[in-house]
Amino acid sequence: MKNITSIRLVCMIVAILMAMAVFAACAQNNDDQPGADTTTAAGQAGNDPANPSDPTAADGGETGDPTIDANGFKKDTLPEDLKFDGKTITLLYWEDVEHEEFRVEEQTGDNVGDAIFYRNLTIEDRLGITMDFVSTNADSDNVNNWNAYVLNAIQSGNGVFDVMAAYSLSTAASASKGYCYDLLDADCEYLDFDMPWWPERLITEATINDKLYFASGDISANALY
Repeated sequence: MKNITSIRLVCMIVAILMAMAVFAACAQNNDDQPGADTTTAAGQAGNDPANPSDPTAADGGETGDPTIDANGFKKDTLPEDLKFDGKTITLLYWEDVEHEEFRVEEQTGDNVGDAIFYRNLTIEDRLGITMDFVSTNADSDNVNNWNAYVLNAIQSGNGVFDVMAAYSLSTAASASKGYCYDLLDADCEYLDFDMPWWPERLITEATINDKLYFASGDISANALY
């Protein structure tokens, strides 16, 4: 039986990730491990990652539109009172990524790095979670390595990660091998693919038989680079 609470939590977190590359959902098979049934796929939110506590981000901003914050960013649609009492969510990401977009340990003065750092802090604060990271190689020369790592994690049932993010061919290969969770499943109710940060054409082309196993957000740092 799927750990439905873990699936929903991970999907909520995925719905507010702002600057990540391609994500995929990975089905696990140990009901006793938190998050062990799924590692789920990704997106990004509209809040300003460089100003996680910006007091000017009131509903409607200057436009009066309640879906836009005071900085002009589109708001996500997650309930404001979601809290998860310090639950740890682990992201598996590709270690050989060309431009860092997942794990930044501290402020350095680099605009992109600091935005990623603040994004992660914002997510942790907003949902009451702790984000942890593990990595392995997954670029175009390491697709097999990536999938071997993911398969080993599934078969061992150790629930070592909840969300995975990698080079697009690697995540697509994981989906084709049956390692991924359907992001259109009802348990992923907070993933709203009508929001503007999800590329419509990618979602359409990657949806097969009304199932979607991986997706990318349009604020991928590597896509911008």
